[in-house]
Amino acid sequence: MKLNKPNIYVVEGLSGGGKTTVADLIARAVNGKKFNGDVYLFEYIKNNPKIMKNIFGHGVDGLSGFEYFIKYCLRSIDQYVELLKNANPYIEENIYNKVQSDKKLHKQKQLIFDYATSSTMFPWNGEPAIKILVEAPELKRSQALISREHKSGLKQGSIEVLFQGQQLLINPKQADIVLPNEFISIEDLRKRIHSDIINI
Repeated sequence: MKLNKPNIYVVEGLSGGGKTTVADLIARAVNGKKFNGDVYLFEYIKNNPKIMKNIFGHGVDGLSGFEYFIKYCLRSIDQYVELLKNANPYIEENIYNKVQSDKKLHKQKQLIFDYATSSTMFPWNGEPAIKILVEAPELKRSQALISREHKSGLKQGSIEVLFQGQQLLINPKQADIVLPNEFISIEDLRKRIHSDIINI
């Protein structure tokens, strides 16, 4: 498929599947600016205590957005999906504003956006974008998240909510490119990204 060169590379996929690694490699290849949507998700949680109270039954109460997310947001698939649907317009607006700001400063760089359910935000207000879905085997994804458990506080039940909630919002048909990630070497993954994505 022949695609126009994008202003935005949008990298999505289930947590633990390697999308952040893919986004990092794309950013280096095109000398672009990378943003992680989770930063804005946690910011949204922190700045909207009333909405959090309505969805999860608990106020933020001095917790960081990340701490609140780990403690309350992954107990129920329905509640987690409601959070994402509420937060996604806020995340999109912040990313779009950064693109427009760069244009005004005449410092336009290609932007790489790394977020599990980013395809729900299209059409990105007309900005040329390529949607990349990173797919990885379930066992590998689970192992990757479990290995981070001691750092993040994620438990197995929370991981299942995370996967199932994201699966409800990810639509593979919206992807321009599906990139399989079998957790090969970084160098092999870099070569695949250049052949499948950068040199389109």
